Amino acid sequence: MSACAFSDHAETERFFTAVEGVYEACVWARGETLLARLLVDENATMSCQDLKQACALALGESRTPSLMLIERVGRLCREQSA
Repeated sequence: MSACAFSDHAETERFFTAVEGVYEACVWARGETLLARLLVDENATMSCQDLKQACALALGESRTPSLMLIERVGRLCREQSA
């Protein structure tokens, strides 16, 4: 489940968490700007640009965050937070 369970941007969050190696996605708007925070496996090879392009193709530009923070986490971090 997303850390932003009450988000108005659930479709975008579901898109990102369906990507292999993405563990959590939180998407929100600040004014006209769509933002995202993703927790991603430390060994994942996708870049921020890769994720943004895939999202834009799947959901359209209006549902694609223009700014993204990607936090790469290892297995030990995930186990401790569970």
